[in-house]
Amino acid sequence: MRGPEEETYSVGELNQRIRQAITRRFPDDVWVEGEIRGLNRHRSGHVYFELADPSPDGRQAEAVIPVALYRTDKEAVNRLLRRSGAVRMADGVHIRIRGSVDYYPPQGRLQLQMRWIDPEHTLGRLEAERRRLVAALTDEGLLTANRGVAYPLLPQHVGLVTSRGSAAQADFLHELEASGLAWRVTVVSAAVQGPGAEREVVAAIRTCEVLGVDVVALVRGGGARTDLATFDSEQVARAIAGLTVPVLTGIGHETDDSVADLVAARRAKTPTACAADLVRDAFAARDRTRRAWDAIAARATADLDVGANRLVRVADRVGFAGARHLDRASARTIRAAERTSSAIEQVPAAAADELERRGRTLTTGATQRIERGRTDLHDRRRRLTIDVPRALRRSESDLAGKAHRVAAADPARLLARGWSITRSVDGQALTSSRQVHDEMTLVTTFADGTVRSTVHSVIVDDDDEPDRNHDHDHDHDHDHDHDHDHDHDHDEDGT
Repeated sequence: MRGPEEETYSVGELNQRIRQAITRRFPDDVWVEGEIRGLNRHRSGHVYFELADPSPDGRQAEAVIPVALYRTDKEAVNRLLRRSGAVRMADGVHIRIRGSVDYYPPQGRLQLQMRWIDPEHTLGRLEAERRRLVAALTDEGLLTANRGVAYPLLPQHVGLVTSRGSAAQADFLHELEASGLAWRVTVVSAAVQGPGAEREVVAAIRTCEVLGVDVVALVRGGGARTDLATFDSEQVARAIAGLTVPVLTGIGHETDDSVADLVAARRAKTPTACAADLVRDAFAARDRTRRAWDAIAARATADLDVGANRLVRVADRVGFAGARHLDRASARTIRAAERTSSAIEQVPAAAADELERRGRTLTTGATQRIERGRTDLHDRRRRLTIDVPRALRRSESDLAGKAHRVAAADPARLLARGWSITRSVDGQALTSSRQVHDEMTLVTTFADGTVRSTVHSVIVDDDDEPDRNHDHDHDHDHDHDHDHDHDHDHDEDGT
């Protein structure tokens, strides 16, 4: 419960009191620095944004305050920015501004009403950060790392990193198409300014590396120094330095080099100039190839001429030597023909005598071999006539004896003499009482039929287990004799 002496405010009164307190505490304009977030250029001509103290990772804000730049003050701010020529208000830009702290009672809203800006503060921060980064990259040996990557003799597959649909992309591709050469361009889109642009550019150039491009072209159109802050970032610089593919930059500002330009393998002033460098590389490679082929053709022609002259000289020597050898060979042939002719005249008489002697020897030998073969054939026929019937009689006698033994072992004859065969229900023949157990069903085959029985006791005639068998038989003797008189015969007969 409140006492009657306690003062109570309406919402409007409280807001007025807050405004008065703020006005007393901040009677004059104040300078505030921070990073622009959520810039909105309203159609009324006013500009609204938040000024933030970014967190160390740059993704969140540790503190924010709404800022309003009204149209009347915006014209003066723009004139100052145009004179500086290097600062443009955009998301992610760190600025130092002057304005009044204003509290609007109807909505209970605190904001900073911006009236002026300090471009030198922004440029100074950018330049200080740039110098620090360049020094760090130099100390680590990263400033020239990408320049040490092998540059392809004829780069044909180009990874283009830029904002998709931008003028920079159109200028770059137009220059390549105008060359009339066959290019393969893979466009990987990335934001090139504003919050998060650094992360997108880094991801894009690393994607190009994974895709196996020959070179990476990082391009962007012109703009204020603050518009190009992405290419002065440490994330982008270190990503380029660590790439295993050469990087070409075409970032559209003429006066200053970005840190990305310094780290890249090669840099050009504009996207068009970057593409023109690639075209020149291609034509230079083509010219080198043509010169190499021309040199190869000239050398080959000279070698062929030398070889042809040498071949003519060798052919002359070979022809002369061949004619001389043919003459000598012809003379040797004539002399050999003369000797052969003389020898032929003497050969027929001697050859006829030798032929007659060999004919007589051949006739006599053939007659003797035929007589010996006829005698041997007669002896073999006589032996077969005597030995074969004798062997047949012995085989018939052996066969009759074996048939008699088989008949004597016929199971049917054994069953007829009083023997029986005992099996288990699954057909297994039982040859020992140890294969039988209590309550087991047995199938016994006689000469005239089959009997099925159930075992009540087993008596094993084995000296190794007399006590166990004796006790077992004693327990079941009575039931066995009473219910199954034929089991006694089975146990005695066995198999």
